[in-house]
Amino acid sequence: MKTVVSVDCLRIRRSRALVFGGVLFAGLCMFGAWYPSVPGQQVHHNLNLAYDLSGDLNAEPTPLVVHFFARWLLLFLSVLAALVGSGAIAGQVQSGYSRTLQTLPCSRRTVVFGIACTRAVTAGIITAIGLSAGGATIWIRFDTIDLATYLHFSAVTIGYAMLLTVLAVGVSALVRTRLRALFLTLGPMVLAIYFGGDIVASRPFRSALLVQPYQILVSGAHERLIARPHIEPYLDELNGTDIVTLESSADVPLYLTDIGVVLTLVLVPVMVLTVGSWRYNRRDHTVN
Repeated sequence: MKTVVSVDCLRIRRSRALVFGGVLFAGLCMFGAWYPSVPGQQVHHNLNLAYDLSGDLNAEPTPLVVHFFARWLLLFLSVLAALVGSGAIAGQVQSGYSRTLQTLPCSRRTVVFGIACTRAVTAGIITAIGLSAGGATIWIRFDTIDLATYLHFSAVTIGYAMLLTVLAVGVSALVRTRLRALFLTLGPMVLAIYFGGDIVASRPFRSALLVQPYQILVSGAHERLIARPHIEPYLDELNGTDIVTLESSADVPLYLTDIGVVLTLVLVPVMVLTVGSWRYNRRDHTVN
């Protein structure tokens, strides 16, 4: 696997698109941290991640920025994962890259998992650079930053970006052309962003789309951030009850606990990668 990683790292370093993506992501994070939007309602403004509007919002700018990031970064992270991962394996025959891989002393499964690791780390590094720029902007803009909250959010977001990239590499291993891999990766991810927060959809279905588990983990960064799926069955009983108190007393099913959402986030991409690896191993690489 080390040889595969080395070869793919060389291939990544030659790509200017990834450098451009990192710079763009950093710029977007800086802009978002400078002009975060204020939530309009206590619970209903966002279907997965609510915000407690009680008290002085200006006294704690970091959770406000995190709440904003956790919503609008979803699309960019999906695009990043698709761009980094969807062309990792698909299109190898057309580009001639498959010939290079065939000379390596390793199995095809090792090739798939090695490339998945390389691409996931690449996406994680780009995300870390962008979020670091966003954190510096928070400190400059507000003269303060809740480091524990922002580090929690950053760790969850970097992990989410890496897992989405693993998912994209798995899809890339299932098909032959890069364009088809990009379409089959980015299209479902964009739909998942929409339906992953659709109140009509059931909570188990939204969890399978990965957006809900990600935002539930983000909610653990600060007490102002409320995992709405935890309190969804009790919203009719709100009647002025503090949502922080309501969440702490809610009966949460196992798949919505921290352990449950982490398992969901990990298992779905790994399953797709495993199926992709199996398909790639059985494919005839001598024809397009």
